[in-house]
Amino acid sequence: MEPTVLYEVRDHIAHVTLNRPAKKNAINGTMRKEVQAAFADVKHNRDVWLAILTGRGDTFCAGGRCVPRTCSGFAQGGTCSFQGSAAGLCCPQGFNATCMNPTNDTNNCGGCAINCGAGASCVSGRCSNAAPECALGHLGQFCKLDAGTSHVCCPGSAGCVDTLTDSANCGRCGGACANGLTCTTFCQGSPY
Repeated sequence: MEPTVLYEVRDHIAHVTLNRPAKKNAINGTMRKEVQAAFADVKHNRDVWLAILTGRGDTFCAGGRCVPRTCSGFAQGGTCSFQGSAAGLCCPQGFNATCMNPTNDTNNCGGCAINCGAGASCVSGRCSNAAPECALGHLGQFCKLDAGTSHVCCPGSAGCVDTLTDSANCGRCGGACANGLTCTTFCQGSPY
């Protein structure tokens, strides 16, 4: 089986090539791990001064995988095919991850572990009748809906946090960025 990522260092330049041209270089679990391994080498290899990311074929990258999968062996937040048709999220259920529909699941509304609460419903990934402010019993619920669905009541936080900018809750409650990284939708930057 051919690798999903080609990696080569020439003249202090790391060449990272997405290698699933028949699938428009759509990212799957294997490719994600191989890209992470390549960029781990870029980060720690003193012979690499520059990295170039390209895609083999006529498409750089179609985004997330185009073929449905289950959550077996995948971490929280990965994508899956919910009941064969809708896009789903792999959300924790005990010690396993289960494919959930984030567009209408009141316990995973818009993302894993975002609970709409009693009496609220989840419509198109947004809680209706969400808690206006964070209070006991409202953890995991959306707050400040006028500011968007990135504002959530997260455990251990003083109140409503913006998961697009809060480094302690980046992308989701508890999604902490490593030291030196900042949250701008996801953890990024350089820890050096």
